[in-house]
Amino acid sequence: MSINFDFSALKERATNLAQAGVASTKKAAAVAKLKSDNMAQKDALRKAYIAIGKAYYAAHKGNPEEGLEEAFAKADAAIAAIAANNATLEELRAKDEFTVDVADDDIDVDIEIEIPVDPEAPEAPEAPEVPEAPEAPEAPEVPEAPEAPDAPIE
Repeated sequence: MSINFDFSALKERATNLAQAGVASTKKAAAVAKLKSDNMAQKDALRKAYIAIGKAYYAAHKGNPEEGLEEAFAKADAAIAAIAANNATLEELRAKDEFTVDVADDDIDVDIEIEIPVDPEAPEAPEAPEVPEAPEAPEAPEVPEAPEAPDAPIE
């Protein structure tokens, strides 16, 4: 019994599969590029909205339009809180010691912490040098597989 095999049909099918794979890869790359571009555009839009909001807030700070009073009040409160926090930070940085008051119901605790500042304190020692890892040994050579005989398939 003899089997005739048409290699040209197999070659054509392999070529078609390869072309489909290339087309699929190109499509995936195009989708990824468009998604990346959309993310960049959304970031640009977000930045533009922020700039518009800042400009609008600055222009209407004293006289917000109807319906925006609450948003302006929240912004004003946040700005005031940031200013207060920055003032407290500056005070803490200026002192060598500070007091922390902790209150929980009827319990009052005063904690004083002194932070000494010694300009002549020695520097930390350098970290010891770590030796490099040895190179990995080469992989042994793999023998090639023997060739198949050219006998016809029966």
